[in-house]
Amino acid sequence: MCQHCSTQTHSSAEGDRQGVALTPFQYKQHIKKLKSTIAPKSLPNIPTSATGSECLQILLDQIFPADYSQLTQSTFSTPAGLNSTAQKPYSGSQNLPPQDLGMIISAILSLRYNIPHRSSHILNSALNLLIKSSISSSGGPPTPEFHIPQTLTTIFEHLQLEPVIQNYICCPQCFFLNSLTESVTTDKPHCQCYNDPNDHDPPFTQSLGKFIYSFEPQTQITTNMKQRFILTKHFIYQPFKNWLARFLQRAGIMEILHQHQKSQTPKGSPKCDIWDGLVWERFTGTRNIHDPPFMSIPGSLAFSIYVDWFNAHGKSTWLASIGTIMLICLDLPTSERLKPENVYVAGIIPGPKEPTALQLNYLLMPLIKELKELWQG
Repeated sequence: MCQHCSTQTHSSAEGDRQGVALTPFQYKQHIKKLKSTIAPKSLPNIPTSATGSECLQILLDQIFPADYSQLTQSTFSTPAGLNSTAQKPYSGSQNLPPQDLGMIISAILSLRYNIPHRSSHILNSALNLLIKSSISSSGGPPTPEFHIPQTLTTIFEHLQLEPVIQNYICCPQCFFLNSLTESVTTDKPHCQCYNDPNDHDPPFTQSLGKFIYSFEPQTQITTNMKQRFILTKHFIYQPFKNWLARFLQRAGIMEILHQHQKSQTPKGSPKCDIWDGLVWERFTGTRNIHDPPFMSIPGSLAFSIYVDWFNAHGKSTWLASIGTIMLICLDLPTSERLKPENVYVAGIIPGPKEPTALQLNYLLMPLIKELKELWQG
């Protein structure tokens, strides 16, 4: 919200709200006008005698302080090689190794400013030359050899920004999930599918993929040759427990959760949040009826599940529906719930067709298994 809009208010069904009500077209025009009036960020003053490491430190300190703070708060664990205290806001007094400074800058430009992988590759090569030349020209004692990875994948792995994921073989016909490691032990992995679980027709066999062999021309295939299994369709799942552990370890998140749980809507005011319903104040689930309400127990969290599909080809005439399974933490304030760093993406539903309600149950099984374990404690 810009400085002008933040001083205005407008009426809505929920009462007076901050800001100005705009149509989608008016919003686009407003953003376009703001971008034309905002002056570009000036470059910091870097001393001519600064080394390559000092240049990178100045860039982080003066250009990307907020971005670096948000990056460290959204990391899934303490980045390898970083000596700073985990989950603390960035401070210019931190003395990070040059290679870590370069990787952090590259990660910020990719995650926050969407620079292409090719541009990141060129940037990392330039940073390597900059730091190595400054070290060689300084005439100081030799330093341990270092190298900034040129690919973003390697950088994300080093900073531990990649989530933990599990791959499943997904049946192209019924969407039943099979373990990837267990299903490729047979020569012809297949699934026994039913058109309807209530009918009496025999199941039909659906292939789950095929093996390809690496061999030289004019060479017979033997059991000793390398083989690779190619999936017909696969399902990617992010374990909920891993995501929840990283989510609760973020700086300040527990204070936000506790503050929102203690807040109460005044009686007689419009009901504008899910917690305004009386059912959640009395909800005990499958526990004893004399137990306290579930949400009054310290450490209890509530999530809403959301499933939707989109066309993988955008607005093209080609149709390929790919879906997402997401969970939203309802214990967060409404202004924080839909931020990307607070949304849990459970899995990506493979296309090109949407599963039926029954088939969707198969895709939810890994998530439901973890939720049941957490519910039972």
